[in-house]
Amino acid sequence: MLEKRRKLRAAMDAAPPLEGERQKNEKLIVDGEKQLETITETHRQKMSPLYSRRFEINQVRKLASQAKDDLRSTCEDRELLVKFAALNEELIEFTNERAKLQTDITQMQIWKESDIHESAKTPSSTEVNRYNERVQDYGTSIERMEEKIPALDARIDELNKQLNQLKLLES
Repeated sequence: MLEKRRKLRAAMDAAPPLEGERQKNEKLIVDGEKQLETITETHRQKMSPLYSRRFEINQVRKLASQAKDDLRSTCEDRELLVKFAALNEELIEFTNERAKLQTDITQMQIWKESDIHESAKTPSSTEVNRYNERVQDYGTSIERMEEKIPALDARIDELNKQLNQLKLLES
């Protein structure tokens, strides 16, 4: 019983020396929470008008887009409508072609990296040579595909300009 009481006394005596540290820790926590609250409030005050303005801008853009669609749909100049449809179709075609090309490039880069990795851990020189040849082939294919991108981008930009220059919205 005496031994148990001594352990209890030791546990009880361990707390008072830590009281000063506990108080410092509590003060730091309270100060930190106040700083966070201040920073959060400052952030909210700065961001709230920006979020509101973004919402207003998005509303105006949505209305403008709807108005543009309505102007297009009520245009009576059939020649302009046909030209618009043809340009828009061509734009979609080139945009899709560019997206497919970019997807193919990304996939080949993944395959190339995979073969580089496999080549590094393969003990067979025959397999290493096979991987290295494929890496070289992928590199060549990637270069050829990347060479096509500027021309596609230029055509897409040109089609966008032509679409924007149509007086479809004013007729």
